Amino acid sequence: MADQIKVILWACPRTVSSAFLKCMDKLPDSKMLFEMYSTARFFGPERQIVSNNNMEMPPEPEVITEKTPEELQKDPGSGFHSSICTYKWLKHHMETGYPDKKIIFAKEISFCPDGKFEYLPDSGYRHAFLIRNPAKVFPSWKKLVVEMMNLMSVQSDNKTNISLDEVEFDQQPPEILPPGGSFKETYDLYSYVKEKGLDPDPVILDADDLVNDPATILSGFCKTLGIPYSDELLSWDAGVDVVKDWTVSQTLNNIINDSDGFKNFRNGTCFMKPQVQSQESKPEVTADLQRLIDIALPYYTKMYDNRIQ
Repeated sequence: MADQIKVILWACPRTVSSAFLKCMDKLPDSKMLFEMYSTARFFGPERQIVSNNNMEMPPEPEVITEKTPEELQKDPGSGFHSSICTYKWLKHHMETGYPDKKIIFAKEISFCPDGKFEYLPDSGYRHAFLIRNPAKVFPSWKKLVVEMMNLMSVQSDNKTNISLDEVEFDQQPPEILPPGGSFKETYDLYSYVKEKGLDPDPVILDADDLVNDPATILSGFCKTLGIPYSDELLSWDAGVDVVKDWTVSQTLNNIINDSDGFKNFRNGTCFMKPQVQSQESKPEVTADLQRLIDIALPYYTKMYDNRIQ
């Protein structure tokens, strides 16, 4: 389609990015892609995580599909088997899939293609970046990772119950937590996209700006990228029925359906303004999280200064 709009939203973890995809799903004649680069990094044939002391990725059950390779290339569907998601396949799919859709919108975690930039789509996409204050990102991210550790231990029959206090989050292997805490990797990707001409003017959003004034921020985002905006984008149905029409791997589909980390995604119907916490009720920032905040803050600040306001 000659006038097709194609966007990749690169997000730091825990930035309401999955809710953002639910929001974009309301666009007519559109296709949503959920974390294809995450699938390649964590679950595909070239996955960087096979096993470590805290986490072992269980294999996906075999899936019988009647789709031909050509059909899988065009649209692998919701709950596709991660075994097809090589980086080479992913690049080709991003460039050629869904030719009949008006809008293609992909939500990705920004550190997942780190070291694999040659597998980004060459052209045709606008690039956007969703960031959030690292003091809010890391406590939430740590909870999600510990939950995944406990889930994987159950699935691998190595049942343990790891608590938050037992985990030094900044000591996690780079396959799980990249050295720059995701923020340096996000800034590196942002710089690469600009310098290589993939998108000379990528868009930056801050998650707190978005949840505090979604109409203003979202309308500005859509206008910048040529996406048709209406106030209907500001609310959606609770639940996960919408995911049945997304392109998402089987493992990530299971996580969306079952993980505590996606509870707000499942229950929410709009961008929720966070409740103001008193000084006494704010959680303590542990030393491991503070070290990560110190690493991340300079990169966050550089991008924050160039965000949509």
